Amino acid sequence: MIHRMSRNARLGRKLLLASATLALLTAAAVIMLAVAILTLFRAGRLYSEVMAKWLSRAILTMWGVRLEAHRTEPFPKTQTVYVSNHSSTLDMFALVALGLPRTRFVGAEDLDGFLRWMAPLGIMSWLTGTLWAPPPSKPAERARWFQRTERLLRQTGGSIYLSPEGERVTTGRLGPFNSDNFQLAANLGAPIVPLYIEIPRDIDPGRGFDALPGTIHVHVKPTIPTRGWTPDSVRRHSETLRDRFVGIQEQLSSGRPAVASSSSAVPGMSDETSRERAIVAAFLSSSWYAEEEASSVVARLLRHPCSAEERDLLVAYAQEEDLHADLIEAHFRERGLTKGPPFWMHPLLRLARSRAALLLQFYSLELTAGVFYGAMASKTRDPGAKALIRRLLLDEAWHIRLHRGLLARELSRLSPRERLRMRALAWLYRRGMDAGARFQARQLAPVLGSDGRALPRKIAAHLRADLPGLFGRTNSRGFLDKTRTLQRRSSAAGPPSLDR
Repeated sequence: MIHRMSRNARLGRKLLLASATLALLTAAAVIMLAVAILTLFRAGRLYSEVMAKWLSRAILTMWGVRLEAHRTEPFPKTQTVYVSNHSSTLDMFALVALGLPRTRFVGAEDLDGFLRWMAPLGIMSWLTGTLWAPPPSKPAERARWFQRTERLLRQTGGSIYLSPEGERVTTGRLGPFNSDNFQLAANLGAPIVPLYIEIPRDIDPGRGFDALPGTIHVHVKPTIPTRGWTPDSVRRHSETLRDRFVGIQEQLSSGRPAVASSSSAVPGMSDETSRERAIVAAFLSSSWYAEEEASSVVARLLRHPCSAEERDLLVAYAQEEDLHADLIEAHFRERGLTKGPPFWMHPLLRLARSRAALLLQFYSLELTAGVFYGAMASKTRDPGAKALIRRLLLDEAWHIRLHRGLLARELSRLSPRERLRMRALAWLYRRGMDAGARFQARQLAPVLGSDGRALPRKIAAHLRADLPGLFGRTNSRGFLDKTRTLQRRSSAAGPPSLDR
């Protein structure tokens, strides 16, 4: 067993893994920086929730460490303060590997210099928006830092991860909790999600990097609301939470499971049904942002020269997208739901400017939406959501054909150099759509089950199959007639109704 290897063998393994880890971090930092430049440094969620997440998982896998997260519901989409115990170097990789939504991480200020010296980590921490907190030994600086951080979080609406212990405590016991972490949550009115990180002692490197193969367990505990907390009660609440962590630690050390439970179930509804409804609501929320944005993108398209027939089709498309947004809005209003934040790729949709790039964006997004709508319509058990998604799905066939045909016609007008540039852009869109589809499939896994894993491959196969038709000298004549036929079939379903 590797746990019993000789001292020399263990040292050799440590040096080999250190070298491989540094090489992987360096390559990842270069790729992340290149992607940041291409996205004009405006895709923070792509850097942290996709690239950094999978890098952390790759490093843990290379070290032989498995990560298991125990939770009963998705991480909140709204502003949240995450807190955890901090006993090991492995904590950092485990937390980033969770892909916490729209979350900034906080490191100790004394590490800032180390990370800047170690360029790969410095680049990645800068791109992912890592913050650096002064230690408790500098109370004045620390108070100013919390004030700045509160202003930043109010402006962005993002979440934050904090370590209430303030440092790695490797004694096997929990350190004291700093109440200023909880005061920040109370000031924001943001709920707290406690994360207990369980690392077996025989694989734990402590403050070092000599981790041995094994499994890390992250126990996601029920959300704690902070509304109504006062400055006088924050200390009491922080001590209560520390007592909970101590209780979890004692349960695990005695061999009893630290069972996670849901704190947001709807009365009279099972935890499983409540969880599915939350996942479907998050999916529809991200769909609403895309549907609502379509009209403004069509307006940008219509600034470019186009025929009267193309203009009519695009206007009809925008009207249907507005209708879709209204249907989703009505669904949320009837159920008393609030929309979460947009999908992490949403800000990227505003970067395209040329007609060809806008059409390529529309085509890629409509194809992805059609695949996911179809899967969700067949899998969700919520009758109201199923009816809504089926109604949205009615128009997807002609939407996809419309943008594929318009894109093929536009590409045929471009010069060879412009077509080559569009090929490169199409390649980037394919990669971006693939990353987005994989992220979405993981978010929807509790609803889609094992079928969700095949959806990104299905989308990629469609995009690859269409390349010869899009970039070849395919005659696009007649596509408008076929598109109008599909549009008439969609309209023949009658006025929009969720009873269909």
